[in-house]
Amino acid sequence: MVKVVITGDFHIGLVGALDDEIIYDLAGSWWKNKPVLLIGDFVDVGLHHGMQFSQKFPPAEQIERARRIFEIMDVKGYVLGNHDKRFFKEVGLNPFFDILGKPCHYVTIDNTLFYIFHGKSAAESVFAEHNKLMRFVRADTIVAGHSHVLAKMDVLQNNKRVTLIRSGSFVRNAEYATDSGLPPTITGFCEYDTYRCIARLYMVNERGQVTEI
Repeated sequence: MVKVVITGDFHIGLVGALDDEIIYDLAGSWWKNKPVLLIGDFVDVGLHHGMQFSQKFPPAEQIERARRIFEIMDVKGYVLGNHDKRFFKEVGLNPFFDILGKPCHYVTIDNTLFYIFHGKSAAESVFAEHNKLMRFVRADTIVAGHSHVLAKMDVLQNNKRVTLIRSGSFVRNAEYATDSGLPPTITGFCEYDTYRCIARLYMVNERGQVTEI
Protein backbone atom coordinates (compact mmCIF):
# COMPACT_ATOMS: atom_id res chain seq x y z
CA MET A 1 0.00 0.00 0.00
CA VAL A 2 1.32 3.43 -1.00
CA LYS A 3 -0.17 6.82 -0.27
CA VAL A 4 0.74 9.22 -3.05
CA VAL A 5 0.69 12.95 -2.36
CA ILE A 6 -0.72 14.99 -5.24
CA THR A 7 -0.18 18.71 -4.94
CA GLY A 8 0.75 21.90 -6.73
CA ASP A 9 -0.33 25.47 -7.44
CA PHE A 10 1.80 26.76 -4.56
CA HIS A 11 2.23 30.16 -6.27
CA ILE A 12 5.12 30.92 -3.94
CA GLY A 13 5.56 34.67 -3.63
CA LEU A 14 2.01 35.64 -4.58
CA VAL A 15 0.14 37.91 -2.20
CA GLY A 16 -2.90 35.86 -1.23
CA ALA A 17 -1.07 32.50 -1.22
CA LEU A 18 -0.26 30.62 1.98
CA ASP A 19 3.26 31.17 3.30
CA ASP A 20 5.76 28.80 1.70
CA GLU A 21 6.99 27.84 5.19
CA ILE A 22 3.67 26.03 5.62
CA ILE A 23 4.37 23.99 2.48
CA TYR A 24 7.91 23.29 3.70
CA ASP A 25 6.55 22.04 7.03
CA LEU A 26 4.02 19.80 5.24
CA ALA A 27 6.82 18.35 3.11
CA GLY A 28 8.71 17.45 6.28
CA SER A 29 5.72 16.05 8.16
CA TRP A 30 2.53 15.02 6.32
CA TRP A 31 4.33 14.27 3.05
CA LYS A 32 7.48 12.77 4.54
CA ASN A 33 8.54 9.42 3.04
CA LYS A 34 5.62 9.46 0.61
CA PRO A 35 5.93 9.63 -3.18
CA VAL A 36 4.85 13.03 -4.48
CA LEU A 37 3.38 14.13 -7.80
CA LEU A 38 3.64 17.87 -8.51
CA ILE A 39 1.08 19.52 -10.78
CA GLY A 40 2.78 22.84 -11.58
CA ASP A 41 2.59 26.56 -10.77
CA PHE A 42 5.11 26.23 -7.97
CA VAL A 43 6.04 29.91 -8.27
CA ASP A 44 4.13 32.96 -9.45
CA VAL A 45 6.73 34.62 -11.73
CA GLY A 46 5.01 37.84 -12.74
CA LEU A 47 7.33 38.79 -15.61
CA HIS A 48 6.77 41.68 -17.96
CA HIS A 49 5.54 39.38 -20.75
CA GLY A 50 2.82 37.86 -18.58
CA MET A 51 0.15 38.76 -16.08
CA GLN A 52 1.50 40.75 -13.18
CA PHE A 53 0.16 40.40 -9.65
CA SER A 54 1.23 41.71 -6.26
CA GLN A 55 4.21 39.64 -5.20
CA LYS A 56 6.06 39.33 -1.91
CA PHE A 57 9.45 38.69 -3.54
CA PRO A 58 10.96 38.48 -7.04
CA PRO A 59 11.02 35.39 -9.32
CA ALA A 60 14.60 34.37 -8.45
CA GLU A 61 13.75 34.16 -4.76
CA GLN A 62 10.48 32.37 -5.49
CA ILE A 63 12.40 29.70 -7.40
CA GLU A 64 14.94 29.22 -4.60
CA ARG A 65 12.16 28.83 -2.04
CA ALA A 66 10.47 26.21 -4.24
CA ARG A 67 13.73 24.31 -4.70
CA ARG A 68 14.25 24.27 -0.92
CA ILE A 69 10.90 22.49 -0.57
CA PHE A 70 11.59 20.01 -3.38
CA GLU A 71 14.86 18.96 -1.74
CA ILE A 72 13.01 17.26 1.12
CA MET A 73 10.35 15.62 -1.08
CA ASP A 74 10.36 12.24 -2.79
CA VAL A 75 9.15 13.59 -6.12
CA LYS A 76 8.22 10.83 -8.58
CA GLY A 77 6.90 13.05 -11.35
CA TYR A 78 5.97 16.61 -12.18
CA VAL A 79 4.71 18.98 -14.85
CA LEU A 80 5.28 22.70 -15.24
CA GLY A 81 2.37 25.11 -14.92
CA ASN A 82 1.66 28.22 -16.96
CA HIS A 83 3.36 30.42 -14.35
CA ASP A 84 6.51 28.26 -14.29
CA LYS A 85 6.60 28.34 -18.09
CA ARG A 86 6.82 32.13 -18.06
CA PHE A 87 10.29 31.80 -16.62
CA PHE A 88 11.12 29.14 -19.22
CA LYS A 89 9.93 31.39 -22.06
CA GLU A 90 11.89 34.34 -20.67
CA VAL A 91 15.30 32.69 -20.20
CA GLY A 92 14.99 29.39 -22.07
CA LEU A 93 15.64 27.25 -18.98
CA ASN A 94 13.58 25.01 -16.73
CA PRO A 95 14.67 26.22 -13.26
CA PHE A 96 13.77 22.88 -11.67
CA PHE A 97 15.40 20.48 -14.15
CA ASP A 98 18.56 19.81 -12.15
CA ILE A 99 16.62 18.89 -9.02
CA LEU A 100 13.46 17.27 -10.46
CA GLY A 101 14.63 16.03 -13.84
CA LYS A 102 12.50 16.12 -16.97
CA PRO A 103 8.75 16.76 -16.69
CA CYS A 104 6.50 13.85 -17.63
CA HIS A 105 2.79 13.11 -17.92
CA TYR A 106 2.70 9.37 -17.22
CA VAL A 107 3.96 8.05 -13.88
CA THR A 108 3.54 4.55 -12.45
CA ILE A 109 3.61 4.10 -8.67
CA ASP A 110 2.80 0.78 -7.00
CA ASN A 111 1.24 -0.56 -10.23
CA THR A 112 -1.05 2.48 -10.45
CA LEU A 113 -0.73 4.53 -13.63
CA PHE A 114 -1.16 8.27 -13.16
CA TYR A 115 -1.60 10.81 -15.94
CA ILE A 116 -0.76 14.31 -14.68
CA PHE A 117 -1.21 17.63 -16.46
CA HIS A 118 -1.46 21.18 -15.24
CA GLY A 119 -4.62 22.19 -17.06
CA LYS A 120 -5.44 25.11 -19.31
CA SER A 121 -8.81 26.42 -18.24
CA ALA A 122 -10.95 27.09 -15.22
CA ALA A 123 -14.06 25.72 -16.92
CA GLU A 124 -17.41 25.80 -15.15
CA SER A 125 -17.35 22.02 -15.14
CA VAL A 126 -14.55 20.96 -12.79
CA PHE A 127 -13.77 17.84 -14.81
CA ALA A 128 -14.39 19.14 -18.35
CA GLU A 129 -10.72 18.83 -19.27
CA HIS A 130 -10.56 15.33 -17.84
CA ASN A 131 -13.52 14.27 -19.97
CA LYS A 132 -11.75 15.48 -23.12
CA LEU A 133 -8.54 13.69 -22.15
CA MET A 134 -10.33 10.41 -21.53
CA ARG A 135 -10.92 10.11 -25.29
CA PHE A 136 -7.26 9.20 -25.74
CA VAL A 137 -5.65 8.90 -22.29
CA ARG A 138 -5.66 5.52 -20.55
CA ALA A 139 -4.69 5.67 -16.88
CA ASP A 140 -5.96 4.65 -13.44
CA THR A 141 -5.92 8.23 -12.21
CA ILE A 142 -6.05 11.48 -14.20
CA VAL A 143 -4.91 14.59 -12.34
CA ALA A 144 -5.14 18.29 -13.18
CA GLY A 145 -4.38 21.50 -11.33
CA HIS A 146 -4.63 25.11 -12.54
CA SER A 147 -8.23 25.80 -11.49
CA HIS A 148 -7.30 25.83 -7.76
CA VAL A 149 -10.27 23.54 -7.13
CA LEU A 150 -9.81 20.59 -4.78
CA ALA A 151 -12.06 17.78 -5.99
CA LYS A 152 -12.29 14.08 -6.86
CA MET A 153 -14.67 11.84 -8.78
CA ASP A 154 -14.72 8.19 -9.86
CA VAL A 155 -16.00 7.35 -13.34
CA LEU A 156 -16.22 4.26 -15.54
CA GLN A 157 -14.10 3.98 -18.66
CA ASN A 158 -14.58 0.75 -20.62
CA ASN A 159 -15.93 -0.94 -17.47
CA LYS A 160 -12.89 0.17 -15.46
CA ARG A 161 -12.95 2.66 -12.61
CA VAL A 162 -10.88 5.77 -13.23
CA THR A 163 -10.31 8.44 -10.58
CA LEU A 164 -10.38 12.08 -11.69
CA ILE A 165 -8.62 14.57 -9.41
CA ARG A 166 -8.28 18.35 -9.22
CA SER A 167 -5.27 18.85 -7.00
CA GLY A 168 -6.26 22.11 -5.28
CA SER A 169 -3.89 24.96 -4.47
CA PHE A 170 -2.30 27.00 -1.71
CA VAL A 171 -3.94 30.24 -2.87
CA ARG A 172 -6.95 31.62 -1.06
CA ASN A 173 -7.36 35.32 -1.85
CA ALA A 174 -5.36 36.15 -4.97
CA GLU A 175 -5.58 39.72 -6.23
CA TYR A 176 -6.71 38.70 -9.71
CA ALA A 177 -9.43 36.44 -8.28
CA THR A 178 -10.76 39.20 -6.04
CA ASP A 179 -10.78 41.67 -8.97
CA SER A 180 -12.76 39.14 -11.01
CA GLY A 181 -15.26 38.62 -8.22
CA LEU A 182 -14.24 35.00 -7.64
CA PRO A 183 -14.78 33.59 -4.14
CA PRO A 184 -11.89 32.43 -1.92
CA THR A 185 -10.84 28.84 -2.59
CA ILE A 186 -10.19 26.00 -0.18
CA THR A 187 -6.44 25.53 0.17
CA GLY A 188 -5.14 21.99 0.38
CA PHE A 189 -3.87 18.85 -1.36
CA CYS A 190 -4.87 15.31 -2.32
CA GLU A 191 -3.59 11.90 -1.26
CA TYR A 192 -4.23 8.74 -3.29
CA ASP A 193 -4.22 5.30 -1.67
CA THR A 194 -2.98 2.81 -4.30
CA TYR A 195 -4.27 -0.22 -2.35
CA ARG A 196 -7.84 0.98 -1.83
CA CYS A 197 -7.85 3.10 -5.02
CA ILE A 198 -9.27 5.98 -3.00
CA ALA A 199 -8.45 9.69 -3.21
CA ARG A 200 -8.64 11.72 -0.02
CA LEU A 201 -8.80 15.52 0.10
CA TYR A 202 -7.12 17.58 2.81
CA MET A 203 -7.71 21.22 3.67
CA VAL A 204 -4.82 23.35 4.97
CA ASN A 205 -5.56 26.61 6.77
CA GLU A 206 -3.41 29.73 7.08
CA ARG A 207 -1.80 28.31 10.24
CA GLY A 208 -0.82 25.09 8.49
CA GLN A 209 -3.40 22.92 10.24
CA VAL A 210 -4.54 19.95 8.14
CA THR A 211 -8.12 18.61 8.11
CA GLU A 212 -9.54 15.86 5.93
CA ILE A 213 -12.55 17.07 3.96
